[in-house]
Amino acid sequence: MSDDTLFEWSESYRIGHDIIDGEHRYLFSVLKDFADAITTGDFNKYVLIHNLRALRDYTETHFSNEEELMLRINYEDYQQHRASHLYLSQQVRQLEEDFNNGKPVLTHETLKFLKDWLLKHILNDDIKLAQYINEQNIEKLFSVG
Repeated sequence: MSDDTLFEWSESYRIGHDIIDGEHRYLFSVLKDFADAITTGDFNKYVLIHNLRALRDYTETHFSNEEELMLRINYEDYQQHRASHLYLSQQVRQLEEDFNNGKPVLTHETLKFLKDWLLKHILNDDIKLAQYINEQNIEKLFSVG
C-alpha cells in the first residue's frame, strides 16, 4: 500500500454500527492528515503539533465513547478492550512527547504501526463489540454520549 492511500477509509472496515463507523471514518481522516504531513515532507512544526494533538484528542474522545457504551451494556470483554485503548493512547502520548523533545518519531514506521494497530483493533475488537450488541439485541442503547 502506498503512502498516499495508507489511511484511506474502506467500506470493508465497517463494523455495522453507524456511530462507531462514523467515528472510525473520522479517525482515518485525522490519521490521513497526519500521514500527509509526514509523507509530503511538510515538517512545519506547528502543522505536526496540530496533527499530533488532533490524533491524541480524537482517539481519546472515540475511546471514551466506546468505553461508555461498553459499560452501559455490561460488555463482557470491557477490560481487554479498554486495555487495548490504553495501549494506543500511551503510544500516541509518547509520540507527542518524543516529538516535543526533538526525537525523530514521525516516520513511515510510525505510520505503519498506527495503521496496523487501528485495523487490527477495528477488525477484531470492535467487530466483537458489534457482534455482542447484535447478539444481545441492545441496539436501542447504542447512541453514544
